[in-house]
Amino acid sequence: MSAGELELCTESAESGTPFRSALEQFLARLQPRAAAEWMQLLREGRAAWLPLLRVEPGARALLVGNACSGTAVALARAGLHLTLVDSSAARLRFARARDRVLAAGDTHFVQAAAGLLPFEDKEFALVVRESQAPPLGEPSGFSAAELARVCNDELLTVEENRFAYKRSSGRRADFAVARPLEFAAASLAPAHGARSLSGHRRARAALGFETTGAHALYPHAHDFTYVVGLDGGGPELLIGPKERANRAKLIGHRLGLFPWLAPSFAVVGRRGSSGLRRIEHQLAEIAERLDTPAPRLEHLIASRGNCAVMLTAAADGSPDPAGRWCLHIALGPHAERQSRRHAAFTRWTGKTFPDLPVPEPLLEGEFGGQWIGVERRLNGMGSPQQQKDGPERARTHLEVAAALAACITERARPTRPEDLELLVEHKLARVAARARDKALVSDLRRLTDAASELLLGESLPRVLYHSDLRAKHVQVDAAGALLGFMDWGSAVRADLPYFDLLNLVLHDRKQGRGGEIGDAWRDLHSDAGLTRKELRPLDAYAEAIGLGPRARVAIELLFPVLVGAMAEGNWDYSRPAWMARSFGLDGKRPLPNSERRLAQLDST
Repeated sequence: MSAGELELCTESAESGTPFRSALEQFLARLQPRAAAEWMQLLREGRAAWLPLLRVEPGARALLVGNACSGTAVALARAGLHLTLVDSSAARLRFARARDRVLAAGDTHFVQAAAGLLPFEDKEFALVVRESQAPPLGEPSGFSAAELARVCNDELLTVEENRFAYKRSSGRRADFAVARPLEFAAASLAPAHGARSLSGHRRARAALGFETTGAHALYPHAHDFTYVVGLDGGGPELLIGPKERANRAKLIGHRLGLFPWLAPSFAVVGRRGSSGLRRIEHQLAEIAERLDTPAPRLEHLIASRGNCAVMLTAAADGSPDPAGRWCLHIALGPHAERQSRRHAAFTRWTGKTFPDLPVPEPLLEGEFGGQWIGVERRLNGMGSPQQQKDGPERARTHLEVAAALAACITERARPTRPEDLELLVEHKLARVAARARDKALVSDLRRLTDAASELLLGESLPRVLYHSDLRAKHVQVDAAGALLGFMDWGSAVRADLPYFDLLNLVLHDRKQGRGGEIGDAWRDLHSDAGLTRKELRPLDAYAEAIGLGPRARVAIELLFPVLVGAMAEGNWDYSRPAWMARSFGLDGKRPLPNSERRLAQLDST
């Protein structure tokens, strides 16, 4: 990618184009590989380690490397006075345009390439350098000693492990696991800067820092979900039942091999050994507001929604539910909007549908310079961590069907043209507005027309509409019993029935069989169809709310439109070509046949 393409994006934003639109146009012009790398770089969730530092709001922070990194947004929004140093004028100009929209912080931009940093000794309370990966470009030319010189308290660098057994390509969910000879070669002759954890600790101590802390960024720094403490005191690695089935992995963890083999680290050098971390200040303040003892941090999850999700437990190790909280720490503006909406919906659903299992909201507000939503932590684990495709999942689907069938917000009435405009056409328009592929829009139009013809005059209730219900949003116990629904940040109070359950069932089929979600959707309409186990909860839901075959088939045809409308209405920006890739809608493949699916339903 040339700097000119990035300059074109920035010029568009500076000339009045909304930043989101300018960014989407930029990503759409890139090759798919480059676009995927940029989308990883832009995530504010890259700074999910921030609550584990002790830097206070109002302090000065320095980020050296790539000014386009989403880490810059997270640091600026956390109340820090941020300075960005980058060798590229194009990247700094982009970061400045983004900062005005997403951060609105007191950020300074400095172009410098190597040698001495243009700052005084110990000028910054926090100095951060991230690891280099596409599209980061050239590595920082500033030595660790120079970073240490301008650091007054904490120096955090993201580092590679010479003994890493896997690496990320810099694109989402794209990892390469080293073969034995590759692993041996990398261990004996590591890439520049790659050390073992003990090597990184020694290097930090040699710079004069009194203490060195370390966290594993797992599974890899360029694409991590968990931040795991390697010094004791948490956060701990979250190991679900499915991971426990991997005996080699579990034995290695019990033998203490995780710090040796973790692919990457966030290494923190500290001047002075005392001082509470941000999260400890925040937990103490929240506990005081709730008039309860402060809990301990158990797990830290870097969510895809750019929140640092913190799971706590009672400080004394007891199972006391008073200490079991889930904190949503928003790292970007979009994450804050989604988290606020989630909190509002859990309050509303608790009053409107008291039997619907959702997290109990406890508190929300600004704590330590960051917006945090606090709720009671649900028991159990997310369905993907607990289950494979077996009787437990079948039980989950049936219990989800029963729970959702009880969430009718407006009683059934015949569907009128004005209803179709709101429930169907509005969603298509939302997707079409960002779809640059004419064949995709044409296919979506044909599906919408076929669905509207089936829906007109059909009796439909309106229901509480999660709009993004997938297995990771369903909390269950080991037997598959439903414990709760999570992540209501995209919810609607009254919308189409049936879709949420269909979305869950089809995504679980996709996860079990591989491929794209569009493959599972086409399976539904094929001669073979879904399995009886997959169809049973859909049938039970339809019977419970009185949903007829024509309405079911209509919503099944609309499935790509409804998935797309959720994404385009709730994502921070549209991902290029994702609809065509996910559903194979290119104007060439035949679309699902409504008559075949109606015949299947009539026969049952």
